[in-house]
Amino acid sequence: MRGRHNRWAPLWLGMLMSLTLAVAARAEPVTVRAAPHDGFGRIVFNWPTPVPYTAESEGSRVVIRFGRPIEADLGAVIRVLGTYVRAGDVGADGRSVVLATVGNLTVRAFDLGSAVVLDLVEADAQPPAKAAGAPAA
Repeated sequence: MRGRHNRWAPLWLGMLMSLTLAVAARAEPVTVRAAPHDGFGRIVFNWPTPVPYTAESEGSRVVIRFGRPIEADLGAVIRVLGTYVRAGDVGADGRSVVLATVGNLTVRAFDLGSAVVLDLVEADAQPPAKAAGAPAA
């Protein structure tokens, strides 16, 4: 009889490990806001708690990789920042956001506590002109 119970041990162990991984990999709901500004578009990812991230421009797309799985609706980003972003979605890995960009953009990213802020900056934008009479640098 003891041998019959041991036969099921690997099955139970496998089920327990699968359940543990599924709970650990559950994506966190993240609120995403977007707004156009003079010369750039801003996207803010409001996480429940601070999260590590990286952001980089890769040709005509921007990839933001987060330290935890993300669940986010990017529809508002595309509607509000249509001059900067033509499409966007959570990546297949569940931990990244991939944005298809419009035009030649560069990326600035920073965090404010649990908010990750991403600025899509027009690469062609010129820095503001100096005020008249300002000394040369």
